[in-house]
This record gives sequence, structure tokens and C-alpha cells, in this order.
Amino acid sequence: MPLILQVVLSFIWWAIGFPVVWIIVTPVIFVISIFGKGSYWTKIKTYYGAATEFWKELGILLVP
Repeated sequence: MPLILQVVLSFIWWAIGFPVVWIIVTPVIFVISIFGKGSYWTKIKTYYGAATEFWKELGILLVP
């Protein structure tokens, strides 16, 4: 039973943490995307993709 509970809590942590990470990085992404070469929208998509990959890789490792 503890294993099932840990899996469920890990999923809930991942599902809640993912939008929180996006909310936190949104202002940073918008400001950083202003500078540099390339299209503003392309850079935004790239940075959001990087934030998603970050949470995919490290979100499970950061389970409380």
C-alpha cells in the first residue's frame, strides 16, 4: 500500500508542480525573449519547451 500511495503522491506533485514552474518562469521567459536574434514567438516556444523538459527530468527527482 505505501508504494501505491507514493506513486499517487508523486503524480499529484508532478501535476501541481508543472503549472507552478510555468507560472514562475513566464515573466522571465517574456523578458529574456525580447533580447537576442530571432523571432520573439519562436524564442518563447523554445524557452517554454526547455522549462517543460526541465520539469520532465527533475520533477520526479524533487518529490518530497
